[in-house]
Amino acid sequence: MKLDIIYRCCEQEVEGRVKEIRPTWFNKINCLQTFIEAIKQAHDLLGEIIFLHDGPKGKLYNAIPKQYTIKEVNYMQNELSLLETFKIADSLNENIYFVEDDYLHLPNSIRMIASCVDNFKLLTGYDHLDRYKRTDDITINKETIAFSRKSNCHWRTAESTCCTWATTRELWRGVIGILAKEYKLRDREFFRALYTKHNIRLWSPIPGVTTQVDQCLSPGIDWEKI
Repeated sequence: MKLDIIYRCCEQEVEGRVKEIRPTWFNKINCLQTFIEAIKQAHDLLGEIIFLHDGPKGKLYNAIPKQYTIKEVNYMQNELSLLETFKIADSLNENIYFVEDDYLHLPNSIRMIASCVDNFKLLTGYDHLDRYKRTDDITINKETIAFSRKSNCHWRTAESTCCTWATTRELWRGVIGILAKEYKLRDREFFRALYTKHNIRLWSPIPGVTTQVDQCLSPGIDWEKI
């Protein structure tokens, strides 16, 4: 199947105060630009690309290429905009990739995600630093590593990620879609529930091909240079 993408964004942190967890070079426009470049390199594997823009328009809205679908809402609330992406996902017909606007993407990242999601079923491009630092994961000593020929890299199971991840159309219409709407922003609890109740594992590449831009950057990549 192809990959449909929903990119959820707002103007917060584009102008004005930036969260203290961000590195000094954080810039949402740059995040968007890396995403657009990754889309171009995976165009033959992609279906619909939808941008959900929450709140007043600004520099980020203006930077979105207008050949893509832009859905405008005015919630100005993280949870409500997340739930709106889930509603959109219910109407789509391909595999689905949910993306937040504070992520950097390597040029090959979306192509890797699109080509591997049917095999791994639930994945992220983010090699979350938590997996190397936390000591309270319930999956410690229960992780699996696999090599994927399609991506030419190793992938590992991971306990959780944030709200940027991909899954198959089949699983979205089943347990993953149901639990995502139940847990909403409680992302770690969501992925733990998938594991403990349904034995569904989240997979991430080593090294990561995306990162959330905060204090937990995917290791091994010079993200400032990206």
